[in-house]
Amino acid sequence: MSESKREKLTAGQEQSGQKLEGNDFIPLLHKLIIYTKLANYVNIRNRLITVLDSGDKKRVFEATDGNNGTRQIESITGVSKDTVSNWWGEWEREGIVEESEEVRGRRYKIVSLGEFGIEVASGKKERSKRRKTDQPSQK
Repeated sequence: MSESKREKLTAGQEQSGQKLEGNDFIPLLHKLIIYTKLANYVNIRNRLITVLDSGDKKRVFEATDGNNGTRQIESITGVSKDTVSNWWGEWEREGIVEESEEVRGRRYKIVSLGEFGIEVASGKKERSKRRKTDQPSQK
């Protein structure tokens, strides 16, 4: 940061009566996150609903915690690891998941669907419902 910017920042803090030091930024950043979510709640919720347009996608998204890999998510949700990997790529482009800092190649969701009032059914992969054909009874 240039000296003039540092001076302006210090002057602005002094005018507001606040001088920020050390960990004082953490509560302010927390407030900023809350205000940003509130201001964009409807847009974020609608975007999540649009992108996560099936129960399978919602379950995979919720299991995307940065610790679970594609095989673990496949085991949890019943969605193939290849599909999980493809969805992760799409979701990363959409900005709703990011690469895990702990485990390279894994992703984590940036928000929980519950934070935006979106319900997720538990269970495994949705299966198409097949109609049973009526077979004539044998006498």
